[in-house]
Amino acid sequence: MIEKGLRGGMCQVSYKEARTNNKYMGEDYDAERPSKFINYLDANNLHGLATSMKLPIGTLKWMKKMRTD
Repeated sequence: MIEKGLRGGMCQVSYKEARTNNKYMGEDYDAERPSKFINYLDANNLHGLATSMKLPIGTLKWMKKMRTD
C-alpha cells in the first residue's frame, strides 16, 4: 500500500490533520463555527518551466539592505 502511494516531488505539510467546515459539507456543516476549506495544489515540472523562460536582463536594480534590529 505504501509503495503504491509513493509519488515524486516534494510535499510540505504543516499540520498532521485538517478539519473543514463549509457550506458544501451538507448536514455536517456547523453554522456556529467559522468556514474553513482545504486547498490541494499540484504543480509539476516547475524546474522545466523556469528553464524555458527568458531571463530578466533589463531594468534590474540593487536593493538597499534592510535593517533587522
